[in-house]
Amino acid sequence: MISMKPVIRFLLLISILFSAPTKLIAASLVSITPNNALQHQVVSVEIAGQGTSFTQATQTIFTIWLQRGGTTINGTGLSHSTDTLLSADFDIPCDAPAGLWDVKVYYPLDGTLTLSNGFTINFRIPTLLIYVDNDAPGDPAPYYTGVSDPLEDGSTEHPFDAIQEAIDWACDGETVIVLDGAYTGTGNRDIDFLGKAITVRSTDPTDPSVVESTIIDCEDSYRGFIFQNGEKNDSLLSGLTIINGFSSGNGGGIYCTSAPTISHCVIKNNEANTGGGIHSDGQADGESIALIDSTVTENIAEVGGGICYRYKYNIIPLIKNCVISGNYAYGTSYAYGGGVSLLSSNATIVNSTIVGNIAEKYGGAIDCESSDVTIRNCILWDNTALWGDALYLFDNSSVDITYSDIEGGQVSVHAASGSSVNWGTGIIEDYPNFAVDGYWDWGDWIDGDYHLRSTVGRYDTASQTWVNDVADSPCIDAGGPLDDIGVEPNPNGGIINIGAYGGTAEASKSSAVGVPICINPPVFDTNDDCKIDLIDFVNIATEWLDCGLDIQSACWE
Repeated sequence: MISMKPVIRFLLLISILFSAPTKLIAASLVSITPNNALQHQVVSVEIAGQGTSFTQATQTIFTIWLQRGGTTINGTGLSHSTDTLLSADFDIPCDAPAGLWDVKVYYPLDGTLTLSNGFTINFRIPTLLIYVDNDAPGDPAPYYTGVSDPLEDGSTEHPFDAIQEAIDWACDGETVIVLDGAYTGTGNRDIDFLGKAITVRSTDPTDPSVVESTIIDCEDSYRGFIFQNGEKNDSLLSGLTIINGFSSGNGGGIYCTSAPTISHCVIKNNEANTGGGIHSDGQADGESIALIDSTVTENIAEVGGGICYRYKYNIIPLIKNCVISGNYAYGTSYAYGGGVSLLSSNATIVNSTIVGNIAEKYGGAIDCESSDVTIRNCILWDNTALWGDALYLFDNSSVDITYSDIEGGQVSVHAASGSSVNWGTGIIEDYPNFAVDGYWDWGDWIDGDYHLRSTVGRYDTASQTWVNDVADSPCIDAGGPLDDIGVEPNPNGGIINIGAYGGTAEASKSSAVGVPICINPPVFDTNDDCKIDLIDFVNIATEWLDCGLDIQSACWE
């Protein structure tokens, strides 16, 4: 006879199990540590839960984020050590709204868990000035970015040693100041603005000696700067010298798919397939790249030895008050645009000096294809090409030239394939009478000084003083009569000069009969026009409360 005891015991056990009270803990989030961070801070956090089974799911299927209204910040670097503990990193953006945020965790076993108002983002006081110095006193390995000052924070006492680090730290509206020196290595090449509306500049972009001594050396292997994240004209690069850049593609010194402003820079001795110095093929919200008060020299490429703007219709890149000299476009297939090559780029080139550039085929100074170009108050001199020493036009291009000095006149222009040149008023073909001519010496470009000679005052860059010459340049007072003379010093004739320095404080002075001479300039005359007016007020107001000391706080002690 089979005993029923085992069966009875089993049924009894089942009865006990199902009749015993069971207390299940619902999965939830309990805390996050730390529970706060500043805007523009990277913070590592631990998130504690209860009733959770974090280790039962692979890390790759977790999602962790902060949420405030419709704004989210995703966590990275996820890991779990126990069923109730998660780790993650949050990179808090500059513009993240300050205040309380929900903490969110999703994984399939428990769905989405929320810790309401569990995290606080605090307002970050803007740094405004962020410093970079690759040989600061606290740097244990000067000129080497692999080892840095452990306290570096962008202050004057503990500057960053890499420009990219400073840009990474900066928020919109802030300024990165690069102290003089030669910058190389990781973080000081292929430098990316990351779409930020910031300024990266030398200590004094208007001082040529400072610009000359603040160098980004790309070591013949990298670019200097990259603009590829929708930068607009309020992303400003100013007062740096970029040398020895190289790209097998586009842009040896600077590559751009957006619309930054580049001012008071020297782009020198760079090489690429297109755009030896600068290549731009983009825009941002209708804005185009602006190149101002800069020198592009001794660069080489197959297309656009100095500059190449290409591939975007209906954009109007600006080149203003620039010297483009001694650049070279080479090759058996292309060799377009020794100085500048434009394709589908409706550029405006004003008050610039384009001199000594060579294209082995098309357009010594400028090559235009499918472009409508405006040239005004410019000097195109001593440029060489097989077709079009000054200009080569192709594929229905048009160029409107006024108030410029063009060597060879219309003979130096070659228009093909439905292209045309509007030879406007004010064009001369006279030797510009530069202070010092640039020239080629057995394949090497020896740059000149393109200030215009004047019997009553020419600015000498070397001595930073005004000197008098025995003859006057025909380009003085030869620009557009309706153009603003800007800050040209007195006597200025009331008409802007042609060339790179027209409209600037370094414009050569006018000896025109009847031009009044300032014999007693007022103390607060900031633009040397012998009077105090709104321009002076604006100049003073712009620099109000600026501090030139290396320790900013000392100005206000």
